[in-house]
Amino acid sequence: MKHPFQKPYPLEHQGTSQSERQAPALPPHTLAIDGRNRDQLIAFGRRLAAHIRFATPFGNEGNWSPLFELLENPDSLAEAHDAPPQAALFLAFIKLFEKAQGELNRLSKSHLDYYYRELLQLAPKPAQADHVNLLFEARPKRDQVTVAAGTVFTAGDLRYATDRNVWINRTTIEHLCSLYREPASSQLHFALQSNSLDGLGAALPKEQPAWPAFGHTGIPKATVGFALASPLLQLSSGKRTITASLRLELGDEDPPLNEAAKSLLIEFSGEKGWLGPFSAQSVEITESSDNWLLQFVVVLDAETEAVSAYDAEVLDGGFVTTLPLMKISVSPDTPALREWLEQHDLVDMQLLTKVENAGELVAENDLGRLDTGKPFLPFGPQPKTGSTFAVASPEMLNKQVTSFSLNLNWKGVPAKRLSDHYSAYRFNSSGQPCGTDDCIGQINNNNAFSAQMILEREDSSRIERKIKLFDNSDATLPQTLISDEPPARLIPLTGLNYFYMPLQTHSSFSALPWAGFNMISSFSLLPLNLIARKAATPSVKELQGVNRPGYIKLRLERDFLHQYYPIVLAKSMAQDSGMAIPNPPYTPELESVQLTYEAQTGWVDPTDGNAAAYIGAEIRLYQTTPFGQREVHGFLKSQLDASINDKIRLLPDSSPEGQLFIGLREQPDTAFLDLLIQVDEGSANPEKNIETVIWSLLESDHWRDLTEEEILFDESNGLLTSGILRVNIPARPPQTNHWMPQGLIWLRARVENNSDAVCHLIDLHPQAASAHLLEAGKNPPHLTSALPPKSIGKAVKSLDGIKGASQPYASICGQAKESDQTFYTRVSERLRHKQRAVTLWDYERLVLQAFPELYRVKCLPHLPGPGHVSLVVIPDIRQRKAYDPLQPRIDKDTESRIDKLLAALNSTFASAKVFNPDYEKIRLDIAVAFKPEYPFGAASQALQKALQQHLAPWTGDATTMPAFGGRIHKSMLLAFIMDQPSVDYVQQLKLYHLPTEETPEIDRDEVVSQNPKAILTSHHQHTIRDAASGGSS
Repeated sequence: MKHPFQKPYPLEHQGTSQSERQAPALPPHTLAIDGRNRDQLIAFGRRLAAHIRFATPFGNEGNWSPLFELLENPDSLAEAHDAPPQAALFLAFIKLFEKAQGELNRLSKSHLDYYYRELLQLAPKPAQADHVNLLFEARPKRDQVTVAAGTVFTAGDLRYATDRNVWINRTTIEHLCSLYREPASSQLHFALQSNSLDGLGAALPKEQPAWPAFGHTGIPKATVGFALASPLLQLSSGKRTITASLRLELGDEDPPLNEAAKSLLIEFSGEKGWLGPFSAQSVEITESSDNWLLQFVVVLDAETEAVSAYDAEVLDGGFVTTLPLMKISVSPDTPALREWLEQHDLVDMQLLTKVENAGELVAENDLGRLDTGKPFLPFGPQPKTGSTFAVASPEMLNKQVTSFSLNLNWKGVPAKRLSDHYSAYRFNSSGQPCGTDDCIGQINNNNAFSAQMILEREDSSRIERKIKLFDNSDATLPQTLISDEPPARLIPLTGLNYFYMPLQTHSSFSALPWAGFNMISSFSLLPLNLIARKAATPSVKELQGVNRPGYIKLRLERDFLHQYYPIVLAKSMAQDSGMAIPNPPYTPELESVQLTYEAQTGWVDPTDGNAAAYIGAEIRLYQTTPFGQREVHGFLKSQLDASINDKIRLLPDSSPEGQLFIGLREQPDTAFLDLLIQVDEGSANPEKNIETVIWSLLESDHWRDLTEEEILFDESNGLLTSGILRVNIPARPPQTNHWMPQGLIWLRARVENNSDAVCHLIDLHPQAASAHLLEAGKNPPHLTSALPPKSIGKAVKSLDGIKGASQPYASICGQAKESDQTFYTRVSERLRHKQRAVTLWDYERLVLQAFPELYRVKCLPHLPGPGHVSLVVIPDIRQRKAYDPLQPRIDKDTESRIDKLLAALNSTFASAKVFNPDYEKIRLDIAVAFKPEYPFGAASQALQKALQQHLAPWTGDATTMPAFGGRIHKSMLLAFIMDQPSVDYVQQLKLYHLPTEETPEIDRDEVVSQNPKAILTSHHQHTIRDAASGGSS
């Protein structure tokens, strides 16, 4: 934190500017040995003529004064054609005398040149060739064309030659995207079109076409997340509850529990589009001894459409799967949870689903198919012991069902107590009326009718229990049948269809006894993409047969006495039988049947690098961003380049503050990319440390940092200056990336922090080459400025395969030959300071000479203490625009170069350091009334700008530069405000002096800076209130 100076610095001076290095009296031509002009020579002659005798043949003596009477108006004589010859002769003599005068007056310069050039052997700096960047376009059907180094191009009379060999191809830039993380809040922003105003394609203003390379806060917020794909998510109807459990490694930071509940937005794949987004019913993050457990629950009501297999032709996202998908997005407004998830490795994951009243049931009995859409006889018209009713939901059959229940809504039950209905059915094995011991058809209660409920799976594991078909107290009520034990754990394997097998252990990559599969010792990544992953719901035709595994079967343990009804009826109809006429036996009929089931996966470890674990994974994990998605698994990671070390986490890493993505089309394999990076120089934040720009190439959905061998050179100096970047794109097998838009080769530039420390970009151009001026020694006049754009037209010799070349930007780095005056100044300073820094004069001029982009240097000895030297520098904003016009500063690169110069020149007993000025802001709080014809909004903006230009005059006047110190009176500011044409009167004016951000606002009558490093400047925003409306801003 900066502290204001408490007392004045004893040495008061402004430092030295570039113009002050050249004293007006020092140039040789300023002191002439004979500096008389024509009129002065005539006047001298007139005075001399009065003392020179003139004798005539007539004896009359006089002087030469009459001659000069003819020279009273020499200008008129020069124009006249009948001038007296004696007067013309004298004027001709003066003209010739001027030649001798010139030789005499050049004696000082000749002497100086002799001393500097001959004795000291010093010479002016020669002209430096400027450089241009050219863009080439290859002819159609030419994959690669070579433009050799030294190829000459013309720009009028000038000639430019290419610096190095370039290989031109048809590569173009198709996309520019960016991802930006706010440093303070960690909020993510993304741009689908980086070179636009809003990140989505809005045109940039013509007067300011540059754009932040890594994005900014004005572009849309970015949503990242993850997706889970699993056959368990095939959920067609009913009320569906999905529970996801994700175990994460423990870390140092606790989770943001207050954000978790509102952070997750969940979508599901549907037949016509994405379903949702839905909010999680609950989100919990709990800690165990080994892990964090993130668990969230989402509920889909019965009215929600079916969750179905992902169809890439219908749904966006580009996922490479046909499994049903659950896509989880972390709200962009809760960055704390996103960061927490990014920092914790995923250990394993599990999905659980519960479906209540599953629809599309398929039912069968021993006689065939049943239609559950209307009342039906589950055990047939005459059920008997062993009669079987089987029911299933097709979506169950590919899942690991852990529990289920059937709700049977019986129709036509004759009595609440079936024992009453069957009271006449009392007989023995001979068909005779029986007593209490030998009755075989006795129905004592509703529980007499029971069945075995069985769920059998393909591996022969099963759920089996005895159930009661009717409610014991009232048989007319619906009866719910509940399973009470889970089946043995099953391992699903993904192949051409889903099947199950008991878990077996084999050595890595050994042959496994699967039908249709054999694992071999070499398992490449590409063939895995050929494995079908479709979560196909079995068709109704496939479900025929009550003994098929996957059905829930009800197998009767006794009949409903249909076979005995004729016997009992006949006995009761016999004369004097004394038996009641029996009721017809009840034939079980269901009005409806509802199925509820729960299923789950096992705990899936996505970090397992084994191929079998990848193929058999019950859950597929994907990471998602606004640009694309990628599947994440340990086996996939094992196939990547060894330099890629991405962690297996729920969310992708978004820790870099800025990322720029460059999509290239038609980039050939094993080819150089010469990319011209045109920056808006001066747009980098000078207060930020220089950041290293890291370049990466997208391979197999992961970014691989390019090596030093692949980045041949970077003339942009890390996006700080305009220049060409040459990258060697290595040979690679064809890959289909889904992390970014497909069909392109993707490069990425990223900075970990300080994304505003690099310059804004104007444009990026492939097929670029640099060229330099030939014969720069002739010192062409354009070197004092630059060669304008579009000056270079074509090559001297036609280039085969090249359609054309262009020069889109002005030349750079050119410098005219050093003028005599600059040469004399440089040498005279060199002779005085002797290339060593001792005095204030030495320090200031050494730095100004080495850095012509500086306007002023102020040396402060013994600051901050004895043995220290502080140099405060002001950049020349006329040469290069300032990042903040109100506070011009040099950047960190220039600061570092000046420090290096000082370290080489100053004494070992002194420590020299360069600083930017301390800008002390002046803020005004004004209550002002504008004249009626001036609207307050427009008038206040105009006054705001006028105040800024008045307090920081260099922002409005190119001839004015910042100056150290200063004094500002409130009365002078008041007079300035009253002079504005829009102001009627000022009701109140408060003047605040803010040397630091922590300085309290105190109204002052006068502001004087006591800091020798300070420059008074305007605040970025003054408070202007409308006095006419009570002082509102």
